[in-house]
Amino acid sequence: MLKVYVITGVSVDSARLTSLLLELGASSTSINPGVPLGLPAVDTVLKEIRSADFTVVIVGPDGLSANALIELGIAVATSKTLALFVHKSADVPVILSNFLYVKYEVIGDTAMRFGLRNIIQGLGHSVSTQPKEVSSVIAPLSGTIAVSVKAELDELREDLLIGRKQKSTQLVDIGKRFEEFIGRVLKLCANQVVGEGIEVDHGWDYALWDSNLSGTAGGPITVEVKTSIRNRSIEAATLGQMRKAMLTTKTRISLVIYLDGPANGHVTEFPVEGITILFIPADILVSQLETSDLATFISNFKKIHKGKDDA
Repeated sequence: MLKVYVITGVSVDSARLTSLLLELGASSTSINPGVPLGLPAVDTVLKEIRSADFTVVIVGPDGLSANALIELGIAVATSKTLALFVHKSADVPVILSNFLYVKYEVIGDTAMRFGLRNIIQGLGHSVSTQPKEVSSVIAPLSGTIAVSVKAELDELREDLLIGRKQKSTQLVDIGKRFEEFIGRVLKLCANQVVGEGIEVDHGWDYALWDSNLSGTAGGPITVEVKTSIRNRSIEAATLGQMRKAMLTTKTRISLVIYLDGPANGHVTEFPVEGITILFIPADILVSQLETSDLATFISNFKKIHKGKDDA
């Protein structure tokens, strides 16, 4: 069983968090945040964090106490892996401003479960239970659904071209519409899609979990939605962003889905880290999902593009 060091705010339901960690196959330990920290306590914190497999930081609605902030500083400097969760109503501590974190509503919600599960599996441990939302069924696009989806995609592409010609301020709105569009498409293809309520710095827009996807993609898939990657600088920045996020949270495969950019897409692999990033045009994604499920599409896309654009 994994050993986890926990840093929380005083308003966090510690009992519920402990139960969640046990459910996922991890035992937790922490130092009482109400006890004033002197040098002996700091030494104890340092020892416990170093001996833990990873550290969980829960910033509750009331933030973190001064003692917890000291623990957090030690964890940032010494912990092997950090799992950071910030309540949707809380401010992000300055010390975490350059780190990936997940927004949550209550202890044990879908976003928190996904984040913890991803960390634990990334460390090479199996998770004892699957979320209730997970199912073996993946529904591809077909029939009238495909027609409707294609029509909406064509409308988005046309609005993008008009917005560029007119230098319209509505380009931001088009980006939001496209992101929501991709979210709806993904929900037709995977039984669990985490997007709303999950916020990360330099991370992704959606995360997918489904038993059918695990055989192809090695577990959860993260998705970044881009309106356009028309030039190499945007593509390079996106690649760096996704690589950093994947290394931080141990994700092995990510999709970058875009409305405007290279017609055929490509695959970039980082063999040393064991991660793969697929750049996929939205029209290819939509057309292929008419005849195959998402797992099959990802597998075929990787085979077609393998070796063409490896890092």
